[in-house]
Amino acid sequence: DITPQVKKAGTLFVRFQYGSYANISMMNARLFEDGRQVAQDMHVGSAMGNAANQFALTLPTAPRGGAKYQVKALVRKADGYGTVYLRKQ
Repeated sequence: DITPQVKKAGTLFVRFQYGSYANISMMNARLFEDGRQVAQDMHVGSAMGNAANQFALTLPTAPRGGAKYQVKALVRKADGYGTVYLRKQ
């Protein structure tokens, strides 16, 4: 739930940072507003080498009052740990 960070229309950058153990690959990061997809970044990235591990998700319109926002991505081989960072532009 990233609702507190969504204050205006624009681009949110989601970055997956490797922590330890096996490499974690991710793809297809998506932004949801009340369960409805409103943005996506389809590229494939790797958190281990920080190769393409940042996804850009653009909220095209101002957030709706009372709406809930979530980021989801497809992650493969998540038998380690890491950190997910969110940055607004």
